Amino acid sequence: MDGYSEANDKFEFENAKDNDTFNIIDAYGRTGRIQDLYDLVNQDFEDLSEERLKEIAEDTESSTNEWRNIDGTLMSDSEEGRAEMIKKLEDKRKAIIDGIKSYEESL
Repeated sequence: MDGYSEANDKFEFENAKDNDTFNIIDAYGRTGRIQDLYDLVNQDFEDLSEERLKEIAEDTESSTNEWRNIDGTLMSDSEEGRAEMIKKLEDKRKAIIDGIKSYEESL
């Protein structure tokens, strides 16, 4: 996937990313360990404590405007912001789980 990213070819990059995702799900499915994959995904979303949300917001690799307020402050700095972060993270978890189910059904 790095080659596609470096070439700035978004279409090919997304195709490669989807292919990698499918291969991961396929590997878990073929070995009868699909529940392990669900557990792994859910594990990443178990700790949504104030401290963990701050870590997520401050993470330089994932810290985008997604975790910042319009004024540039971290969403994790306020209760309202943390609630919004939790909702976004829960939505992401649901999208990942739904994606796994969709891939699983296509196998």
